[in-house]
Amino acid sequence: LVRKPVAVPKDGCALPAKGRGTVRSFSEVSWEEGLPARTVITVLAEFSDKATGKKRYSLVSASPITGRTHQIRSHLAHVGHPLAGDLQYGGKEEPWCTRVFLHAAHVKLDQFELWNYGIEASAPLPLDLQDALKALLLVHTAPNFSVEQLHTNSAESFC
Repeated sequence: LVRKPVAVPKDGCALPAKGRGTVRSFSEVSWEEGLPARTVITVLAEFSDKATGKKRYSLVSASPITGRTHQIRSHLAHVGHPLAGDLQYGGKEEPWCTRVFLHAAHVKLDQFELWNYGIEASAPLPLDLQDALKALLLVHTAPNFSVEQLHTNSAESFC
């Protein structure tokens, strides 16, 4: 779940990522020193604050094509849409969300040299993040998406 309604290109964010070796891991977009990194972002639903009624959040599916440190977090923050609760990347504390609103709903690792097989796993949205969404007002959803999909293992990656 990210701050502000999101408008992203269909081919997603293609921004170079550069990790910094600090005690607290952090990545940033760097055109000079970064490695190629691409994340496909799809807007699934928009929510507003129940108290004010203002449109403030977008639920997105983020599919990293590459695998850089904190890639999803840094790409979304760089384009002005930090994750809800992600203080490290410019998000704000939200009274209805007790942590960074990021969930790996579906992970697939293709076959590697060390393995004879690939790995694939799915998990529904955790209850604390389901509760966070219930604290907001659903404004609309994308075609072919319903909020009920968040409660099953068939979901994509949500943030």
